[in-house]
Amino acid sequence: MKELKAYIRISRIDEVVRALKKAGAANMNIIHVQALGGEIDPKDFKLSFELVSEYAEVVKLELVCSDADAPKFVKVIKENSHTGRPGDGIIFITRVENAVKIRTGENGEGALA
Repeated sequence: MKELKAYIRISRIDEVVRALKKAGAANMNIIHVQALGGEIDPKDFKLSFELVSEYAEVVKLELVCSDADAPKFVKVIKENSHTGRPGDGIIFITRVENAVKIRTGENGEGALA
C-alpha cells in the first residue's frame, strides 16, 4: 500500500477530489494548512506576524491506496492541480506497512474499503 500526501492550492481541491473519486479513490482526508517556504506563489501569499513569514493557504490531501492504484492517483492529482505557477504544490508517496480497520479488525488493503 502507498500513502499519498499532496499539498495543493485551495482553488484546485474541488477538481482534484472529483477526479480522484471518478478514478476510484474511496477515502481521503483534506486538511487546511499554512505553507511556508520557497514555493509560495508571489501573487497569492499572506504575511503573518505570528509565523513571522510569508505563507500560503493550501490544502493537504491524504490518501492511502493499493500499490497498483498509486501511479494513477498521482497522475490525477498532478493533472488536476497544475497551474504552471510557483506554489502548485508537491506530492509525497510513502510505503504503508499495514492498515487495520478499527470497526472490523480487517487488515491490509481490505481495510481500505
